[in-house]
Amino acid sequence: MHFILQDLFIFNILHQYSIDYCSTVEGTSDADLEVDDVLGCGALICKALHENFCRTLPKFKKAQYSKNKILTYIKNVEVMLFFLNFSFSNLFCFNSQGTCPGIFIPDKVFKNLAKKEIRSFLQPSLDCVDAVHYELEKTMEKCEFKEIKKELIRFPILSERINEVLVELLADRVQPTKDFVKSLIKIQLDYINTRNPEFRKEKLEIDLSNGGDKNGEKSSRSESPDHRSEDASDSEPEEDSSNLTAVDIENCNIIQHLLKTYIEIVRKTIEDMVL
Repeated sequence: MHFILQDLFIFNILHQYSIDYCSTVEGTSDADLEVDDVLGCGALICKALHENFCRTLPKFKKAQYSKNKILTYIKNVEVMLFFLNFSFSNLFCFNSQGTCPGIFIPDKVFKNLAKKEIRSFLQPSLDCVDAVHYELEKTMEKCEFKEIKKELIRFPILSERINEVLVELLADRVQPTKDFVKSLIKIQLDYINTRNPEFRKEKLEIDLSNGGDKNGEKSSRSESPDHRSEDASDSEPEEDSSNLTAVDIENCNIIQHLLKTYIEIVRKTIEDMVL
């Protein structure tokens, strides 16, 4: 009978410990309202997720992919495919002559550039896992455990062991969580979804604007207010394009715009999945 009561006593302590800890994380405990910190434990985790992570997740910067760099990527692919005896006709950015000239986006170049940007999302995502783990450990220190405070003081070894188990439990979940985050990034790297509805909408607008570009007139895309505002909002200094042809500049502008559109789509997806 004595052992049964002892087991029940320990079980009640563990149960209440769990309730107090979880309520502190969720911000529903009375103790969380009395702390001197500007933010409670749960609020700090929320900040790590929704503010710090979203801020550190890299945004697409047009300056990183200058027209000269893009053309270098294209030429490198051209050389590689030349030695592999591939046809260039439908792979690279050349305007065709005729009544309906069109622009062909180099698929391999676009995917390589997109993957390079997507890889940059990995480290901030892993850092987010570490930040949440750190806040969860700090929560254990701040939690007052009012209902079982006397018992924890009375049995310091039990209290210390409970803390050790919780620390070990949190630590054990860090690597599986990071593996899960890595798998999310890998999914985005393994399949560049150019059939995403948002991306296809942008691509269709560009195709239509270039399809309507007859008699050598300037495409409507370069005249659209949306793209003018987009360029105006880009604070990076203009690069020297004096050595580029009009076709090169237009093709690079298209790749830059589509790349920015796709990376923003992936960025939002990663934010939603990680959070």
